[in-house]
Amino acid sequence: MGHRSQWCLKMKYAAVCAHVKDEQDIIGEWIAFHIASGFEHVYIIDNGSSDNTRKIIQSYEQDGRVTYLFQPTGTPADFSTLFIKNYGEKYRWMAFIDADEFLYPSAGGDVRAALSQYEDVAGVGIYWQIYGSSGHNTKPEGLTIDNFTKRARPDYYLHRHVKSIVNPAKVIQPLGSHIFKLDGIFVDEQHRLLHDGPPHGYYDEMSPSHSILRINHYHVRSREQYDRKRKRGYFGVDDSKLQASDERFEHMWQAHDMNDEYDDSAKYYRNLVNFYMRK
Repeated sequence: MGHRSQWCLKMKYAAVCAHVKDEQDIIGEWIAFHIASGFEHVYIIDNGSSDNTRKIIQSYEQDGRVTYLFQPTGTPADFSTLFIKNYGEKYRWMAFIDADEFLYPSAGGDVRAALSQYEDVAGVGIYWQIYGSSGHNTKPEGLTIDNFTKRARPDYYLHRHVKSIVNPAKVIQPLGSHIFKLDGIFVDEQHRLLHDGPPHGYYDEMSPSHSILRINHYHVRSREQYDRKRKRGYFGVDDSKLQASDERFEHMWQAHDMNDEYDDSAKYYRNLVNFYMRK
């Protein structure tokens, strides 16, 4: 019997966690996508939404795989601490991402199978793939994974950012929203050692790899959707150090609206996403 099978006899294997604010355009699809890709539970903190985000999330709670929490104040580190303290003992792995980030195995299939090869480490850093607007000025109808299929070239510098999947039992403390201080080894998907120091999980010295696991980062989507971030506060969290000026807002648009290559690999999960989505 393999490591994952032994673990599953005792508890669940993988959960995904996020904090969100005013994400009604994407949150239903995001939940359905991560259930489709193999996560056994989805934990979401609502950081004070004023749109239909709360209603959408709560519509998924009835099947027992989604937990909604309302927490109008706090930092990303606060939210990660809450998730780990309240639910960490139930899982071997917990992923910490945002509502515009879709995490899945690069070849498709179940994320738990991909994670089973990292049983010897405390955490895995998953590199971004930056997706642009695909030329959309206004919000298109339909799924994000259908509408936004163009991304930056593989060696784009922002792909050196990682988000973390960690063993909750090995977490000492969160270091912002990207990485954690761990009692154990932190590696990328190729088992290359990652240290826990860089701000925002940016590893300038690394060559990003996306052959096993990846995070599609739909940071901009359409220009209309991106402009809404200006109204709500750029990051949507209670942390003045993270809020952005108009100038930085425009710089971030230019840096993230990258449409160099066509890549629709997330459509592997399309049928399951449609199955799990609440209509």
